[in-house]
Amino acid sequence: MKLYYKDKNGSREFVTKADSDKEIFQAIEEYSMEHGFGLIYMIHHIEKDKIYYDIGKDGCFFVVEV
Repeated sequence: MKLYYKDKNGSREFVTKADSDKEIFQAIEEYSMEHGFGLIYMIHHIEKDKIYYDIGKDGCFFVVEV
């Protein structure tokens, strides 16, 4: 799995590659804390091979490609 941060302009930033959900969630928490985001996130929507996590910042998401 690969984790990306997608901003409201559509730019993607690679965050990490992970083998488990636990590693994905740890990376989301670390990235969020480093960039001053809250630690609350939820699934926004799911596409064929992508899961979008809403972080409460307009138009910004974490995207997990499986």
